[in-house]
Amino acid sequence: MGPGYVDGEDKDMYVKSVERTAICMGKKQETIEDVPCGNTVALFGLDELITTGSATLTGQKETEAWPICAMKFSVSPVVRVIVQCKVESELPKLLKGLRSLAKSDPLVGYTLEESGNYTIGVVGEMNLAICSKDLAEDYMGGAEILVSEPYVSLYETVVEKSSHLVMTKSRNGNNQLFMKARSLDDSLGYAIEIGEVGPSDDPDVRGKILSEEYGLEKYLGKKIWCFGPETNGQNMVVDMRKGDKSVKEIEDYIVAGFQEASKKGALANEPMKCISFEVRDAVLHDDASHLDGSEMVEAAKRAIYASQLTAQPRPGKMVYDIWAYVPVLKSFGFSAALEEATSVKLIPQCVFEFWSVVRSDPLEVGSYAHALMTQIRKRKGLNEQMTPLSDFEDKP
Repeated sequence: MGPGYVDGEDKDMYVKSVERTAICMGKKQETIEDVPCGNTVALFGLDELITTGSATLTGQKETEAWPICAMKFSVSPVVRVIVQCKVESELPKLLKGLRSLAKSDPLVGYTLEESGNYTIGVVGEMNLAICSKDLAEDYMGGAEILVSEPYVSLYETVVEKSSHLVMTKSRNGNNQLFMKARSLDDSLGYAIEIGEVGPSDDPDVRGKILSEEYGLEKYLGKKIWCFGPETNGQNMVVDMRKGDKSVKEIEDYIVAGFQEASKKGALANEPMKCISFEVRDAVLHDDASHLDGSEMVEAAKRAIYASQLTAQPRPGKMVYDIWAYVPVLKSFGFSAALEEATSVKLIPQCVFEFWSVVRSDPLEVGSYAHALMTQIRKRKGLNEQMTPLSDFEDKP
């Protein structure tokens, strides 16, 4: 049974015979007939069924049972590398090896990027070295792989509210959106992420939480349209229009544009974090035939980007907790230097602690944040010159 199994249903439940049992002796497996209770055992023949990294097994076909929940880890795979086959024909080996690696280490994840490259996410530099070696030697049968320089997952945020009210028009010029952006407190962003504040909450209860715990106006509980990306992303769209005129006919379009934009921010196509986007006004054509859905989604995306760029945007970086706080970006080489200095008597374990804003302006040429943004855009194959604000915002 997988973690998604529900009693009485066939979903996430399989019946299959174990091919053989073994115990692990270092990197080797010794086949044995039976294993006493309290030992760790390897079961062969189930790898195609156990895809989530956890399962509840029983040898009885007719029994009342419930699955054990999958373990949740507080460590985030924040360091990433691109892995490629040296020989292109060995790509199937790479994919199979990545699946096996992810099963063997629950702190490792892999994804397929839009560029077509596979990336591995790990928790630190030492974990990266071990995983790269295991992938090539153990899970790909000694096949040669190419591993890129490590890079770090980043978010895009803002530190102020928009300097002015931005306006965008639909392509036909008949509809206008007016929006602003402002920063959200990190504690509220975390509450959204873990589900303490969410889209399914009663608006009155949500408003009370926002007021009592985060110092916001109570009425905002009824004004939130959505969170994003997805349902628990740390960004939100708030209806801050004056008056009671309904814009229900375009609410879904604005939400769709926000969901797309919040996944890939204006700075370097990185996800957004802790930003509140306020819909201040919407001027729509009286004739509904002039309201095109795709045009309104695009106008909403541009309004989101323009709002972000006028609210002092900043890239965010992850930080490790050692004795002091060290940015992940600057932690590469730390393990090797520490081991060399102590003759391998000290081996550090880096753990993700929190997000921190890069303290410089990414729109200022020559700043550290600008260099970081340019590096990310170059790695993603984007134009190194960021799209200017004028391409997002329309003028009256």
